[in-house]
Amino acid sequence: MPGETTDALMSGGMMTELPPVALADALRRAGLPAEKRESSLLTGVEYVRIVTESDVDCSLERISLAEYLVHGDADGVEELEAFAHELSAALAAAGVRHRLEVYAEDRSVAAYLHHQWPPSDG
Repeated sequence: MPGETTDALMSGGMMTELPPVALADALRRAGLPAEKRESSLLTGVEYVRIVTESDVDCSLERISLAEYLVHGDADGVEELEAFAHELSAALAAAGVRHRLEVYAEDRSVAAYLHHQWPPSDG
């Protein structure tokens, strides 16, 4: 909600050609409550949203055929860091190249997780 702040933020990137519906399916198979959503602002734009019981809110926004941006937040850095580990494991199991950074309230890096990142030029 506007004006509310969270204690922890997550950002990152993913490289995969999986469409949002297939990505959400893969994450659900790994036990995450993922769903494909349609943008309310842009026609024909889809993304994946994950909202956990511990109030982690995460979106995986497709920005090109093979690239997604990751955004997430939670009230506590511990909750977000635990979620980031779950998400990273699920993405790695699906063969998705990614990086995730979790930031504490003071914006220091609390965790850095990746799978096959950075991408090679060859």
